[in-house]
Amino acid sequence: MPRPEAVRCGLQHLSYRTLVRLSGLAGDSLLLACADGRWTRRRSGHRTITKEVREAIFAVKAECGPRARLSQGAKHRLMHQYMRERFPAFPTEKIPSRWTLAAVWKEWFGPGGARPRYGRTAEAAAEAGVSGRMVVHRPGQVLVLDSTPMPVKLRETVFGDAITATLTLALDLYTHGLPAFRLTLQSDTSVDVAMLLRDVMLPLPMRGTAGARTWSGLTPGFRPM
Repeated sequence: MPRPEAVRCGLQHLSYRTLVRLSGLAGDSLLLACADGRWTRRRSGHRTITKEVREAIFAVKAECGPRARLSQGAKHRLMHQYMRERFPAFPTEKIPSRWTLAAVWKEWFGPGGARPRYGRTAEAAAEAGVSGRMVVHRPGQVLVLDSTPMPVKLRETVFGDAITATLTLALDLYTHGLPAFRLTLQSDTSVDVAMLLRDVMLPLPMRGTAGARTWSGLTPGFRPM
């Protein structure tokens, strides 16, 4: 093979003796000769993961969904508990160790670096069929809610102490306007977010100098920022 073609195929450092040795391993098929075990996986799966253990792992995965972030030790204890209750005759010494569970968990479900509440939101959106690309074509179709701590301190009263406040915004993706916002002391709660959504649906009256713009056809009280 000429050297330019060998460089394009990635074989410029492959000697003639290596080609002869590989050809002797699998006959005339060079592709099968290259798959002689050196560039392939050493193993496939885990021998300790039986169908009972697989069922226990998926049961623990479903149990960890509504909970907060759990450690691998807690997941391993939950798997032991499920195996004792579901399969009492299963030998305890054949249950995979904590490190095997961690390796299998990472292979099957990923590293799991997201926060549990974001993972639950993604699962709920997938179940509802809200995925893929969305085209926003009218005001009020999609609202984005975000909360961030304010970089300055606020006083609840005139002579009160300075405290941290959280700014919660509702952003309309079509008009890039702010239909509503709220300032909450310390961190926001679910009640504050619900009141923010109420402000979106029942906005305050516009000022006289705000013009005749409306945020949507249903809510005529857009508050420009």
